[in-house]
Amino acid sequence: MAQDFETGYRDADIIVDQQSATLHGRRMMFLTTDHSGLNKFRGPKDPNFRLVGPEIERMIRTAPSEIEAHYSSHPLINEKLFRISFSLEGIPVVNKFVERNAEMNQLEQELLPALMRRRVFVLHGLGGIGKTQLSVEFARKNQKSYSAVFWINSSTKEILRQNIADLARRLPQEQVSRKSKSYLEGKSSNIDEVVNEVLEWLSRPSNDQWLLIYDNVDREFSISSEDPEAFDIKLYFPKADQGSILVTTRLESLRRLGADLKLEPVDELQGAIILRNSIGNSVEDSIQLIKLLQGLPLAINQAGSYMRETNTNVAEYIKSYNHAWKRLMRPREDADASVLTTWTLSFDRLRAQSQEAANLLLLWAFLDNQDLWYGLFAPALNQEIFEEMPDWFVKCAADEFDFKDRIGLLLKYSFINAKTESSSFSVHPVFHNWCFHAFEEDKAVMSRLAIIIVASAAPSDTMPHYTLTQRRLLPHCDRIFSLVQQRMQKTLTDEINFHWQSDAYHMLGHLYSHQDKMKEAENLYLRALAGKEKAWGAEHTSTLETVNNLAILYSVQGKMNEAEKLYLRALAGFEKAWGAEHTSTLETVNNLANLYKRQGKMREAEKLYLRALAGFEKAWGAEHTSTLDTVNNLANLYKRQGKMREAEKLYLRALAGKEKAWGAEHTLTLSTVNNLASLYSDQGRMNEAEKLYLRALAGFEKAWGAEHTSTLETVNNLANLYQRQGKMREAEKL
Repeated sequence: MAQDFETGYRDADIIVDQQSATLHGRRMMFLTTDHSGLNKFRGPKDPNFRLVGPEIERMIRTAPSEIEAHYSSHPLINEKLFRISFSLEGIPVVNKFVERNAEMNQLEQELLPALMRRRVFVLHGLGGIGKTQLSVEFARKNQKSYSAVFWINSSTKEILRQNIADLARRLPQEQVSRKSKSYLEGKSSNIDEVVNEVLEWLSRPSNDQWLLIYDNVDREFSISSEDPEAFDIKLYFPKADQGSILVTTRLESLRRLGADLKLEPVDELQGAIILRNSIGNSVEDSIQLIKLLQGLPLAINQAGSYMRETNTNVAEYIKSYNHAWKRLMRPREDADASVLTTWTLSFDRLRAQSQEAANLLLLWAFLDNQDLWYGLFAPALNQEIFEEMPDWFVKCAADEFDFKDRIGLLLKYSFINAKTESSSFSVHPVFHNWCFHAFEEDKAVMSRLAIIIVASAAPSDTMPHYTLTQRRLLPHCDRIFSLVQQRMQKTLTDEINFHWQSDAYHMLGHLYSHQDKMKEAENLYLRALAGKEKAWGAEHTSTLETVNNLAILYSVQGKMNEAEKLYLRALAGFEKAWGAEHTSTLETVNNLANLYKRQGKMREAEKLYLRALAGFEKAWGAEHTSTLDTVNNLANLYKRQGKMREAEKLYLRALAGKEKAWGAEHTLTLSTVNNLASLYSDQGRMNEAEKLYLRALAGFEKAWGAEHTSTLETVNNLANLYQRQGKMREAEKL
C-alpha cells in the first residue's frame, strides 16, 4: 500500500477503502511513496525494493503449488489436466471374452472410483486361469470411469521400469519435463528419473481418478532373494493415497497388498462358450471335456484350437489327451497338469505340421516372452557365420512372408498372442517356461542362436535412435544374461565350441554399458575376453578390442589401476599386430592419455596426446573428426596446465574443424564452444566467454533439452561467469 493511502488523499473520490485495495489474508506492506510509484524503484538498493523483493521471491517460489491448488479446486479444469485417451497398445488381444459376471462385479465394487483413498486389488490364481483377460475386459468396460488407464507389464524388474518410464509418452506433454522427453527421444539413459517423474505425476493433488494395472507380478521377492529381476512391487506404487491399482499374479503371498480375489476355473457353461469360440462352432459332449480340463480357460482354448486345426471331435481329443497324460512329465508348480497336457498334444501336432514353426517356439524360450518381431531376426543374417546357422532359421529370417507364415500357424494353435496396435507378438509366460523345460533336444543350438540374434540386432552408436533400439533389446539381453548366469547349459559358457559366441558377448556387453548397466557389461566383457583368449589367443586383435572396451568400462567406474593395466596391454598388442601408427593403436593411445589426465599424470598424458595427434593427422588428415577430438583433448590438457595460449590455439582449430565437419549446432561442436568459453572466462575475457556460453546453452537446449547434463553444465558455467561479473540477478536466475 502506498503512503498516500493514509494521507489527505483518503477522502478523495479516486481513493478506495482499505478492504477494496487489499487481498484478504495477504500480508500488507506500506511503501514510502505515493500510489503512482508503487512499481517504480531506483535500483536493488532502493529501500522500497529491499522491502518488497523478498516477498516477490516468495510469491515466485510458491506460485506453482498455489496455481495447482487453484486448478485442483475446479473439477472441470482438473478433468482436462489429467484426462488421457484410453489405449491398450501392446496388450495381448482379447477378441471374444467370455463373461465372468461375479468376478467382474467384485472388481468394480473394489476398484471403481468412490472413496477418497487409494484402492488396491490383487487378482491371483494359476497360470492360464484368465487373470490378464479379465483385467483387460475390466479396463475396457470401465475406461470412462477413469481419467487414465495404464497397463504395466511387470514380469521382471527391468521390464517393469521400462514400462513405467514409457508411460511418459502418454502423459500431457506440457506436463512432462525436458529431462523425460530427452529419455524418450533416446538422448538420455537415466531411466530412474523418468520412473520417479511418472510416479510423481500420478501423485499430484486431484489426479486421483486413474487406474494402474500391474500384470504378471510373478517373481517372488524377499530381502535375501537371489533373483536379480525380482522386486518389491510396493516400491513402484505412486506415493499419494489415491487412484486405483490392480495387480495380477500367481503369487498368493501378494494378497497382503489389499483386497483380493483368487480366480477359480470357469463353470461348465463358460467353458463351453470358450470352446465354441475357439473351434468356431458348437460341439457335442463338450461338458465332459471341460471337466477333464478342470475348467482352465487356457487349456480349453488350446484344446479348441487343436480340434479346429485337426478336425478332431471331443471323443478323439479325449483319447489323445489320456494317451499324452501317461507320458507327461511331472507337472510344474507354475501350471496345472491339464494345461501342460493340452500343450503337449498341440505341440506334437504343430511339429508334425511344421518343424520350422515348432523350432521358432523353442528358440523363443531363450528370448523374452513379451516382444518378438521380424526385425529382431533379420540382422543375424548379415554376420560372417551365416552359413553355420540352421536352415529353418535362415528361411525365417531371410523372408518376412515366411516368418509371418510361421507366426500365423502359432496364432492358429493359440500358442502366441498378437499385440494390440503392434506388429509384435507375445507368448504366455507359463507356456514360455514350459517350452524351455519340456524339450532337451537342440538346447545347445537354440541357446547359441538366441545370443547371436540379440547381439546382431544391437545397433552401432552411429545409427539413428540407437538408444531406443537398445532399450527394446534389453529384456532379451536380460533373458540371455540370466541363462548365462545360471549356467543351465555347459554350451552357454563353452565358447570354443562356437567361436562367434565370444563376439556376441562383446556386443551385448557394449549394449549394457551404453544403458548404464555396468555390472552386466563387465560380466559379459570378461566372458568374451576369456572366450577370445581361448579361441584366438591373448594377442589377437579381436581379443584386444575387448581388452580396450573393458578398460573404458573400468575407467568410467573409476577403477583407474585396472583400466591402466588393460590399456597398456591393448596398446602393446595393437602396436605388435598393427604397428605404432595404425588408427586402432592411436585410439588406444588417446584413451590412455585421457586416463592419465584424469589421474593427474599430465606429462605422460601430453606425450600420448601429441603422439595420437601426429598419427591421426598422418592417417586421416588434419580435419578428420578423430584428429579434431584429439586436438580438443590436448587443448583441455593445456588449459589444466595453465598453457592458455596453446590451449586457445587448439580450441579454435578444433572448433573450426568441427563446424566444417558436423555443423555449427552439432553437440560435439558445442562441447568445444563450451570449452573455449571456459578458457576465456579463466583469462578474464568475460564478454567473449559470455557469448560462447550463450551459444553453447542455446545449442544444447535445442539438441538435448534444458535438463540434460551437458545443458546443466553450461548453465552452471554461465552462472559462475555472471557471479564473477557481479551480475547477481542473472546468476541467481540460472
